[in-house]
Amino acid sequence: MPLLGSTAGETVRCASQAKENSLARLKRAVTLKHQGNLGEPVEEVAFEAGEEVTVLNEFADRYLIKKVTGQMFTAPKDVLEP
Repeated sequence: MPLLGSTAGETVRCASQAKENSLARLKRAVTLKHQGNLGEPVEEVAFEAGEEVTVLNEFADRYLIKKVTGQMFTAPKDVLEP
């Protein structure tokens, strides 16, 4: 099953890539959806403007990011500072 906002091929490449992760900050407050495991409910998680996240991978119009809590999300590119 592909990650939200990505194709199956992008998900496979993401899982197999071993490149250095980078840190980024959110430009504005945003709420993203998170599902811990298949079968678990989807929850909305709020991010604050300026919050630091780890960028794990880049897709055509989204980033795969990880919050300090370990939760992973796909986020639109326009919410992260360059």
